[in-house]
Amino acid sequence: MIEKIIILCLCSIAICSTTWHDMIFYKQAEWIESKIGWYAKPIFSCYVCASLWWSAAIALMVGWPVYYCLPAMGLSAVISTLND
Repeated sequence: MIEKIIILCLCSIAICSTTWHDMIFYKQAEWIESKIGWYAKPIFSCYVCASLWWSAAIALMVGWPVYYCLPAMGLSAVISTLND
């Protein structure tokens, strides 16, 4: 179970990190943010917020329980505090 939570957390952080400055999807993220405004935060701007949605989507795709996304979000919050 813990390995699935770690995988979900790291995959959601990886998806969000592709939209950072000078990364592969930066221009697309900038365009999306200009169109939808604050809705971009739970999609890619804040990886703690986005880990809930991305890990839920990934869990549904691979057939894991969706409630794994909540501990993945908590682990993402712990990783974000280590990053600062």
